[in-house]
Amino acid sequence: MEARLASLVQTFEVDRLMSVRDAEGWTVICEAGRAWLTLEGYSQDKWLARCERIVLPGSGHVLIEADGAARIRLQPPREGSTGRLTADAWSRGRQWLHAVASTAIVRPEALGCAGRR
Repeated sequence: MEARLASLVQTFEVDRLMSVRDAEGWTVICEAGRAWLTLEGYSQDKWLARCERIVLPGSGHVLIEADGAARIRLQPPREGSTGRLTADAWSRGRQWLHAVASTAIVRPEALGCAGRR
């Protein structure tokens, strides 16, 4: 599935994996739970806890998996360019992606993360 979005919010359950491509410069924000990220071209994986974020480097290809229930937001670069985002998700043999497009800017206080950056 290929989409051009202002942002994408994905809720994960156990054993859920999402592959995101062509998202260089996008920010991955963990709004709830913990997320395990495997970045293409990097030898070590990255863990994100609630309110943590990472800007996707390189090719922008990342595998995202939840450590239990989690809510992840993919936010486009601030330059106003939505970029290109390709996402695939698998859940216990079913392939599906439920995406919500939103034009709202995520503020730390909206996530209960005031003062953290």
